[in-house]
Amino acid sequence: MAEPGPEVLCLGETMSLVSPASPVPLEEAPVFTLSAGGAESNVAIHLAALGHRVGWASRVGDDPLGRRIVATIAGAGVDTDLVEVRSDAPTGVYFKDPTPDGTRVHYYRAGSAASTMDEDFLPDDLLDGPELLHISGITPALSASCDRLIRHLLTRDRDVRITFDVNYRPADDLAVVETRLLPLVETGLPFNDPTRPASTSSEACSRDRASPRRTS
Repeated sequence: MAEPGPEVLCLGETMSLVSPASPVPLEEAPVFTLSAGGAESNVAIHLAALGHRVGWASRVGDDPLGRRIVATIAGAGVDTDLVEVRSDAPTGVYFKDPTPDGTRVHYYRAGSAASTMDEDFLPDDLLDGPELLHISGITPALSASCDRLIRHLLTRDRDVRITFDVNYRPADDLAVVETRLLPLVETGLPFNDPTRPASTSSEACSRDRASPRRTS
């Protein structure tokens, strides 16, 4: 008998994360740690730890960092069968930079393998296999093709329920996310924005929305 597929599929970029081993600025740190960092794969890892069948879908480069990421996430009990390896684009990397004013983050993800994902990344039968598809507002900001991917996932005639983690950052266009993407999902996860009233953020993620899910 075939093994049952994932209950939840998490889709999005995971990068290699480089951090100073001690809380000192990057330019002063003599030793670093290397790990995997991605909002969607973090959700997958935690759900797997709770005993759920979870898959992660993305693209990584055909490089040591990409292989390390896939091995790390698979080692946490997450199905990585839907991760594609690209020889024409690298795995993204970001650095944490502890400073007296707080930790800064430096991203090197332009042109990454994950940024090449588009509306043809996965066929509908694989997308509709799980009960739940988890995505975030990070992905449409990666590239024009990733934006088309998220629009396709949200507007196609589908059987799967979608959760959308806004994951708002001050540099992002929140109005675009709220007006163009959030109305298309069943469940939007709230976010904190210190520049906006809390009620505004929570209302954007909690109001009822029409769903393009199939009814028959």
